Amino acid sequence: MSKRSDSEYGQNPTARRGIVVDRDPKTMRVKVQFEDEDELVTQWIDVLAKTSTGVSAFQMPGEKDEVWCAMDAKGESGCVIGSRYNAKDAPSGNANDQIVLTFAGGYVRLETGSGNVAVKTPGSVNIEAAGEFTVKAAKGHLA
Repeated sequence: MSKRSDSEYGQNPTARRGIVVDRDPKTMRVKVQFEDEDELVTQWIDVLAKTSTGVSAFQMPGEKDEVWCAMDAKGESGCVIGSRYNAKDAPSGNANDQIVLTFAGGYVRLETGSGNVAVKTPGSVNIEAAGEFTVKAAKGHLA
């Protein structure tokens, strides 16, 4: 199997790779700098989410994140499709059966193969239920 070359991921007018330089959490938009065009910075562009109605999940890309953008043919408007892992920013999970959310001093890790869930946080954990709350396990330990 041949190795992919960097040219395979080259720029085209509508799919662009850039760096997030500004974020507006109120409008959930970002500005992205495209280094291939004299450091051109976009206007505010949208950030795509997995879903926007009912059950939703959303996360703003971090400042200085490397992102892929879908832009219109003139490059005047578009949206961030997602962030890209690279040598500087490697993925937080290291297995095909992990879903991992990392943050300063902590993580939430779901292992889909084993069913294990691990949570570590430097802050508090709050659980709120309108109905009953049940804990059931074969073994347990409270420290």
